[in-house]
Amino acid sequence: MDRLQLAVDDPFRMHVRDFMTEEVEFLRPDMEVWDDPAVLRAFSQYSGLPVVDDFSGSLRVVGMVSHKDVAAAPTTKGMKIKDIMRSPVHSVTANCNIASALAEMLNFKVWRLPVINEKTGALVGIITRSDILEPIASTDGTVRTLGEKLERDEHLNALRRAQAELDDVPESDEFFSNSLDDE
Repeated sequence: MDRLQLAVDDPFRMHVRDFMTEEVEFLRPDMEVWDDPAVLRAFSQYSGLPVVDDFSGSLRVVGMVSHKDVAAAPTTKGMKIKDIMRSPVHSVTANCNIASALAEMLNFKVWRLPVINEKTGALVGIITRSDILEPIASTDGTVRTLGEKLERDEHLNALRRAQAELDDVPESDEFFSNSLDDE
């Protein structure tokens, strides 16, 4: 069984900027859910996306849409992203502590958080649970708990004892006797 092992010394001193993805696909509120090929293509690649609107030349996050939101949406012609997006949005800044970002995700049961600029509120990236967990944790098959190590050592010692007992048995030709063949 794989065990969790921290791959970095202190992951909680790290920041969102160390883990986030800067190139972010996004949707616009006025895009049509079922009729826009860009929306369908986006959800074939991503499980959720931020929804942004242009405020004075700055892309501000106004909502989030997940594949679950799309799946639950009625297939009505003309259905817009703004009709199915979730708002208000939980977001973090690039300077946010990684532990705080993960706590935000767990607290609000979300898989991703848009990363926004502290001053302008503009979208600068996105961070997901896997962005956080993959670099700081590894599931190395060689890592074992103390109980697993003790159990493994006990089994190995039992095998060694059994092998030693077999080595102590004098070899005899009786096992390989052809006495039955002689009759």
